[in-house]
Amino acid sequence: MDKSKIFITDNNEIDNIISEHMIKASGFKGEFIFENDTLAAIAHLKQLSGDPTKFPSLIITNLAKPHMSGFDFIAAISELEEIEQGKCLVAIVSSAAHRDGNPAYAAKFSCVKFVEQKPISTELGRRLIHHML
Repeated sequence: MDKSKIFITDNNEIDNIISEHMIKASGFKGEFIFENDTLAAIAHLKQLSGDPTKFPSLIITNLAKPHMSGFDFIAAISELEEIEQGKCLVAIVSSAAHRDGNPAYAAKFSCVKFVEQKPISTELGRRLIHHML
């Protein structure tokens, strides 16, 4: 796993910009990979899987997505070896993070280490970076 890569999948460009800015302000100096489309994000992660120099150590996703929910996205990538082996963490950062039992449902996925409200703050950015190391 490349500890200097964060993969963000969110269909909202402004949220992507805010997330990148706040994580950088938290001290992250690595690379960001963005995919706005959920299906493209799954395909991209499958393509990176198996190469520890390319696969990110953190994936950030929202819950409200076109084509499928954030939970469906997590289920689709949970079979990748990096996710199964705990080498890559998943963080849910969503405006719906704390609604309708989402934290309890997220707990069903062992790879999900954070369920937080948007937007990412510098404090959350530091916690994410700390857990990546």
